[in-house]
Amino acid sequence: MYRVQTNRVQTSCAVVTVALLAAYASGPVTAEAPAADVVSQEIEVRLAELEVVVVDGQGEPVAGLTREDFEVLQDSQPVELTHFRSMVAGRANGVEAAAPPPGSPSPAAVRASPSAEAADRLHLVIYIDRGYLEPGDLKDVRQALKPFLRQALGPDDRVMLVTAGHRLELEQSFTTVPELVVSQLDDIRERPGGGRLANEYRSILQDMRRAKNGGTDIGARDPDMQARALLSQARAYAAEVNGELHRTTGQLQQLIQSIAGLPGRRAVLYVSGRVPAAYPRRLFDAWQEAFGRYSSNRMPSTPGAEGGGDNGASADPAELAQDSVNFDAMAAAASSFMIDAERQVQDVSERASSSGVVFHTLDAGGLRTSGFLAAGDTVMAGRGSTSPVPTVAPGSLADSLASLRRLAWDTGGRSFTGSRDFRAALSRIGSDFRTFYSLGFEPRESKDGTSRIKVRLRESVPGRGKLEVRHRPLIQLKDRDTLAAERTVSALLLEEMENPLEVVVSPGEPRAAGKKGWRVPVAITVPLARLALVADGRVHTGRLSIFTTAGGLDEVGPVTKAVVPVRIANRDLLTSLGRRVSYELELTLPSGLERIAVTVRDDFRPRSSTAVASWGARSLLDRAETDSSRR
Repeated sequence: MYRVQTNRVQTSCAVVTVALLAAYASGPVTAEAPAADVVSQEIEVRLAELEVVVVDGQGEPVAGLTREDFEVLQDSQPVELTHFRSMVAGRANGVEAAAPPPGSPSPAAVRASPSAEAADRLHLVIYIDRGYLEPGDLKDVRQALKPFLRQALGPDDRVMLVTAGHRLELEQSFTTVPELVVSQLDDIRERPGGGRLANEYRSILQDMRRAKNGGTDIGARDPDMQARALLSQARAYAAEVNGELHRTTGQLQQLIQSIAGLPGRRAVLYVSGRVPAAYPRRLFDAWQEAFGRYSSNRMPSTPGAEGGGDNGASADPAELAQDSVNFDAMAAAASSFMIDAERQVQDVSERASSSGVVFHTLDAGGLRTSGFLAAGDTVMAGRGSTSPVPTVAPGSLADSLASLRRLAWDTGGRSFTGSRDFRAALSRIGSDFRTFYSLGFEPRESKDGTSRIKVRLRESVPGRGKLEVRHRPLIQLKDRDTLAAERTVSALLLEEMENPLEVVVSPGEPRAAGKKGWRVPVAITVPLARLALVADGRVHTGRLSIFTTAGGLDEVGPVTKAVVPVRIANRDLLTSLGRRVSYELELTLPSGLERIAVTVRDDFRPRSSTAVASWGARSLLDRAETDSSRR
């Protein structure tokens, strides 16, 4: 599998000088001998845009707040707001911008913040994790999603449908037509055996509790065998759950990587069942209750020995010492598993928050009509729940739903659990999409580029009662290359992206490169008239940075960068403006990658374009494979 780390852009050493000759009246501009790179002086101010939702005690959005009502802290230090926008029912209700301080660079020298229209456009991913869904879980969710998609999205918003099982599946690419997603929902089914982990947990737990009461048939003739058999099952179950958690968190990281570079607002509606992160720990605890050193059925330390009875008080001291080692090893194994599970969920939430991705999580199981709880389980509901059931504090995987809540709370979203009123839950999420505040500020530099953000309301908000402020708690300052790399990766998911430079990407005929790969020549052309050119003696110069990658939702190749200086003799300038700058490269790709994304940045002004080229049913690769087989 190919992956890309967007915070470590691979840089090509190729530097190409493009020479324009007056002797050629038309056709593409070709590359000549390399020349020294051109360095320009540029002033850049990075702005952070923070989406903030304020709700009252009933979870309803609060409108009408002003810039003076908010205070923003970066790493516990206050920062000044430079922009403030209030959105009510999807419309801007107020736009305020601070006047630039004296001595600030001119607007032309500062990277402009995204337009309000582009910044408010929502990219919503409906993400259905089939791995934890039990039969029948999706029925009511599907019926609630259909009106939600028709009513919650604006005309410019985009929505995508993704399912997760053994791999990520793109059911519907980003579209402004919600009906296309609605039409796909009825075809989504729970993964066969999707509730297997929950069923296994219940079965093992029941056996352990029967063993505690002396009623199980497992190893009834040999208490030692009975204890060891159940312990083996608990350990095997923990290993299986650990593998599922790695699958889940790995796929979520993959999704975040793919959408981090999308323009505007980014949100994920994560539909799942109970993520069984806490179940292995519960099985270990149940085993210790049944066979531990303080149980009446204490497991002997040596095969064939009998239980201690009386909580082990009459056992041999040497046996008790060995039992203590076994007991402590069990506790350490359970703690290690929980720490690893916590870390995996935390890594996902931190990656999402720093990338500006908000997660809303929905427990599709809700209150199942039968068999929805294992013995001793407790129904919990997250913040924003429509069901009046108890809540637990975030930051702990003490119950099977805490990971869903953690993912939402740590990214500024809502989490709904313990209820089957999915229409009400989705209505609350839709209100967040339409009513919010956008706070803009110039962040300070931090050591690792990541800062913790806290937004709070000033005490001067009168008559509002107790209000809750939700937002993502992390921001990450990214350099221009990282932003361009993220944008290139995200382009693989979109039918089109902004292309003001009118970049054209033309893949050529692929050639076989080993058994499972292809070499694909690619030509990238840009109209010279679209580029910023600077007089430099007898020539005019420009400079492009070109970022390329290939892949799709479930497989992304590395992002490469090439710097392309442009040099034009002054005498040829006017006759050359109708031509195109051409840059050619060759990509070596695995057979499964059939889409190329390219971002071209004009380094002499804050302007960039992204273009995508695909083979369309892999027609070129299919033809190349046919030609290769004939030879």
